Amino acid sequence: MYQLITIALLRYPSWLVRAAIPALRPRRTWCLRRALDVYTWRHWYRVLQKTGSYTHKPDHRALKTSKHVLGEWVEPMDDSFIVGEVRTWANLVDAKAIRLPAYWRYKQSSNIHIGARAAPGEKYTSLSAHPSDPTSEFAKGLVQHIPSVHRFFYLEYRVSSGPPESQTFSHPFPIALIDALSGYTHLVKHLSFAPENIIAAGDSAGGNLALALVRYLAHNYDQDLSHANTLRHADIKSLAPLGYVVLSSPWTDLGSSHDRPGSSLHTLLDVDFILPSDIPTAVRKLTGPRGMQEAETKPYMSSATLDPRVLERGRFVGFPKTSIIGGGAECLVDSIRTLARLMKQDGRGEKRVWYHETKDGVRDFMGLHSGEPERTQVLKEIAEWVGRET
Repeated sequence: MYQLITIALLRYPSWLVRAAIPALRPRRTWCLRRALDVYTWRHWYRVLQKTGSYTHKPDHRALKTSKHVLGEWVEPMDDSFIVGEVRTWANLVDAKAIRLPAYWRYKQSSNIHIGARAAPGEKYTSLSAHPSDPTSEFAKGLVQHIPSVHRFFYLEYRVSSGPPESQTFSHPFPIALIDALSGYTHLVKHLSFAPENIIAAGDSAGGNLALALVRYLAHNYDQDLSHANTLRHADIKSLAPLGYVVLSSPWTDLGSSHDRPGSSLHTLLDVDFILPSDIPTAVRKLTGPRGMQEAETKPYMSSATLDPRVLERGRFVGFPKTSIIGGGAECLVDSIRTLARLMKQDGRGEKRVWYHETKDGVRDFMGLHSGEPERTQVLKEIAEWVGRET
């Protein structure tokens, strides 16, 4: 309550004065609303890092439906889908698949009922977060602008937590990946969606999770064995990778390899609403008891790491068509550029990897109304990209 009062009476008037004068804005080209968004989010991030969330957001423990929010429970996938190094990491933190809430969003003109099986050729997009969450604006834009997408699936995965919200770490990696895999198996095995018609979308940490899911599917799918009669229904080798990935301001390096003099982590310190000092807290929550060093060399956590112990070549073999959106005014843009470069050089090429960078775009501008008009223009370009033949 104290923070709300001080924002309303003291901070907001000061921000308004600064935002009203172009020369005082972080970028002169920004509109007043974008400058206010950055001031507001910057302050709230500082507060939340110290105190934790003020609100009770929907989470994995309950299905929160309403007249305008449709949802269903997703049953846990078979344990045999968890294999390899992810199985090793899961055993370390006693991670298991659980029953999770999921939500649907439809095009306004759609008459598809909740949980309906896939129509032939129907494209479909998957993301995380309750539809009422501000982060869902990115998803709404994709549904609105991509003609072949009629519905969106939000899985409420378990979110990593730790100090200052709690005394202990909860749901560290790979729990969110296991949850995302449960959602994917639900779509493919139970609702009969063709993997090539599924678009995985994510912004910020959700983009990191989307990359981890695609990596897991690409590394474990065996095309030659996928139709063999000897394979069980619940075998990861039979689960083909999805068709498209759309990433907005993805968090691609949880380690420190991009923290160098002259990097965007330093040069954009006064522009972005997320500061580099915020990142270690988030990394500690995700890595949990194994420690932050885990993030330095694990492509599952840091797809774009520049750590010399990790080979650049071969990281993205088997990945689907990928669209990456970055903002030229976000402090993590260097790592996003690295991701695009590595994916293109890994044999994916310009046709398979489309990178768009908006010169004065802030972090996650695709989810902000103040990101207009660039936001709508990029959504239209994504729609065109999805429709292209490769």
